[in-house]
Amino acid sequence: MKICFAPIALSLACIVSTDAQSVRSDRPRVVPDAIVARETGGFVVVEAEHFFAQTHTEKRAWHITDAGTTPSVGRDIDPPNFATASGGASIEVLPDEGNDGTPPVPGLSIANEPGAMAVVSWRVHFKTPGRYFIWSRAFGTDGDDNTLHYGIDGTWPDSSARSHTFGGKKWQWANRHRQHKGKLFFEITSPAVHVITASMREDGCELDQFVLTTDETWTPPADHAPVAARVPTERDGLLVIEAEDLLPSSGWELQQDANGHTGAGYIAWTLPHQGRPAGEGVLRLDFRITTPGDYQFLWRSRLPDHANRPDTRDPDGNDTWLRFLSGTDVPGQAVLGTDWRKIALFGHPAGWSWSTHADPGKPHPDTPVCRRLEAGMHTLELSGRSQGHMLDRLVLRRTTGAPINTNAGDNSALVSLPSSTIY
Repeated sequence: MKICFAPIALSLACIVSTDAQSVRSDRPRVVPDAIVARETGGFVVVEAEHFFAQTHTEKRAWHITDAGTTPSVGRDIDPPNFATASGGASIEVLPDEGNDGTPPVPGLSIANEPGAMAVVSWRVHFKTPGRYFIWSRAFGTDGDDNTLHYGIDGTWPDSSARSHTFGGKKWQWANRHRQHKGKLFFEITSPAVHVITASMREDGCELDQFVLTTDETWTPPADHAPVAARVPTERDGLLVIEAEDLLPSSGWELQQDANGHTGAGYIAWTLPHQGRPAGEGVLRLDFRITTPGDYQFLWRSRLPDHANRPDTRDPDGNDTWLRFLSGTDVPGQAVLGTDWRKIALFGHPAGWSWSTHADPGKPHPDTPVCRRLEAGMHTLELSGRSQGHMLDRLVLRRTTGAPINTNAGDNSALVSLPSSTIY
């Protein structure tokens, strides 16, 4: 069962059919408590499509558009513009019925009151209090779809309302108020996680990303702004990641139905069939190693049905593709290289399991997943393989001797480990 992140009015429900699944383009694709961006040095970039909640959607809603998602929810006067958006995705208020030549209808195609219609929210971590100027990278087809409102922590300051971008039928950066043409800003009063909100002013407004900066003289780039990496960092030979904190990718679904998960939930591969080819629904994890050495990769995962195919150690719904884009093989352990490898949970555990093996095929022997990692930045990727496989946690654990045999012994201590800090 899917999670309902926020109340969405059925009158504007948009079901988008793709080759593999049905997707609600107005629903969040990040977990409810995800921190999607982190300020450093008075500067942060937020991708619009990474909102964690949407409310006030009875008449209009923000819809995600990307290569696999084209909303169909009434009138839209322009074609999708995701191809030139940062990350290949953007959001747009739909339907778009207020355009040049058509008088706007208050409470329908225009909302002068901030927070009244189509409100999306992002959690952003700030270390530096101060006045933050708001730059929007937005797309306006004409003069009636190029404004929106910004708010913070449930408030809608006058200083951040009526953000006005230029039309021109292209992505453009702007930081100005529609009426007095001054700069838009709000105040961050404390170092903490703050909820940034945006609401519709005119339907048809498209938003790619926005920048919050304490630098009043900041000059936007000609194209989109680079997104600062959220970097999980190993400490004392251990890196622990909640799977649901990985930035979302098509085919993976946030769920909470299976008891005993850690964090806010877990992710499950939803596309049909077993043994799908590598490269679908790729989840990327960039991480920093401070203590060089040999590391064992472990996951806490679960079968969709522990009783299926009882005659094999390799039941359905037990595997996902993995590849390391950095590091080297550990002598005496499975050869991983930099290609995709099938990683599997062996056996038929009824609940969550730390069973993690580089499956060489029948008879499916216990085969730990190990990688030699130098100090510095590294990358691993996951790709969906078998329908129903659930991932709760990912762990990299430095080993000084034999790796853990995850199909024997008690691995419960791994569950109580705190998630690694993201810097």
